[in-house]
Amino acid sequence: MSKRMPERPEEVTLIGGETSPSSTLLPGSPSSLPPTRRSFLSSGLALLTGAGALGALAACGPAGQPDTKPATEAAGTIDFWHWGSQDYFERYRNLADEFQKRHPKFTVEVLRVDPGMTEKLLTASAAGSAPQTFVIDFQWAQSFAHKGFAEFLDDRIKKSRILKMNEYSKLATDAISYRGKFIGLPGVGIPGGAAPNLVFYNADLFRQAGLQTPHELWKKDQWTWAAFVQACERLVKRDGTKMTLVPVDEGQHRLWMNTAGGKEADDVFAPTKSFYDAPQSIKALQFLQDLRHKHRVVPVGSVNSEVGLGTDDAFKQGRLVMRFRWTTGINVYRDINSFKWGMAPYPKDATYANDYTAAGLAISKGAKQQDAAWAWIEWASSPEGQKIDAVTTTGVPFNPEAQKVFTESLKKIPVLETPDTPVELIAGAKHSFLRLLSIDEMRIRAETIDPHTKRLWANEINGQTAGKNIAEAMNEFLKANPQK
Repeated sequence: MSKRMPERPEEVTLIGGETSPSSTLLPGSPSSLPPTRRSFLSSGLALLTGAGALGALAACGPAGQPDTKPATEAAGTIDFWHWGSQDYFERYRNLADEFQKRHPKFTVEVLRVDPGMTEKLLTASAAGSAPQTFVIDFQWAQSFAHKGFAEFLDDRIKKSRILKMNEYSKLATDAISYRGKFIGLPGVGIPGGAAPNLVFYNADLFRQAGLQTPHELWKKDQWTWAAFVQACERLVKRDGTKMTLVPVDEGQHRLWMNTAGGKEADDVFAPTKSFYDAPQSIKALQFLQDLRHKHRVVPVGSVNSEVGLGTDDAFKQGRLVMRFRWTTGINVYRDINSFKWGMAPYPKDATYANDYTAAGLAISKGAKQQDAAWAWIEWASSPEGQKIDAVTTTGVPFNPEAQKVFTESLKKIPVLETPDTPVELIAGAKHSFLRLLSIDEMRIRAETIDPHTKRLWANEINGQTAGKNIAEAMNEFLKANPQK
């Protein structure tokens, strides 16, 4: 899951924490009712960012004989909504074009709906005007299924001749299922495959400071909290009260909790008890506060408040040494040519950690052209679709051959030192963790977690108080709002 505008709060963060430029967005507020496909076409407001505007959504010209066939031969036009930036649209449009070459009976209309796709999709679904197919983020899955806005796909999956469900990881299939039933197909929902949140680092700045890189330390099992703090203190540069070289941004506090051996709750899908007050969680929260106020290596405000640049631009211009980000950052940093860079997991206290997140392709509940909709998402999620997407994807594909294509694409980035890292981290999911994915995940974060972490970052309370307050607030919420 791709731009870098100001990041959204974690509770509404999409894959990769991404937002996108507003030049080709739906009109109206995030909560406004999205136009139907017909009104898009009639008003000329279709979110087309490829050449040819509406013509780009037409079926491709004659193509060769299909080399694989969908489970159904029913023809149809399928509208498809996705979030993200211009490169997301181009990748989906390319995938749709390849699908149409193989299956000329079908036309896929790709629409970029951003910002506020979640709210627009919920509103459209409630009004009965949802698109036939759409990208579903892991964090939406439980909520959308609970509200009855997505079709269950199990019967179609069982009949598929081209899907290889055994190649998907259990983390992915669990996350895109509701009460044991599939509501989407993981595979090519951008970022494509599984996209870990990890640390991007400027290798040149580490070596200039006489330090081993995070990747080098990780390979020696020495990439620890202590090594991380030591590196940050060596790397930081100041001019008075301002940093001129920022060693690191904060990352995801939940992943720091994971590195300490803690976790947010007893069950990410249907939590009943908060673990924010566990010793491991409190240790991580206090560590993050200390990075800001004791070690003074994480900006108290933002990277922009220190160096006058957004976080991605600061990294690209060598003003930020380490950047915690989903692998959607690969394409953002692909054009760097002034220094070598690499990737590594979060440093360990008890264990290393990376986020496990992805997206899938779903069919709206009651979609009129369900056979056509299924033909599209089935092919796109198949090994063939994954291999085509892998050339430009930023997530690790599930199909082994697509993984090779993905890794080879990373090896073509001349200044990327660690092209094998994403696949290595995802393989076996040894250090991979899921965020809260319950039906009220957004409300839980906004109402029970964020108010207290904000006070922690402001140095108004300590880690123990923050952990205790969050646990109490979350447990009260879960009691009043069972996540089943």
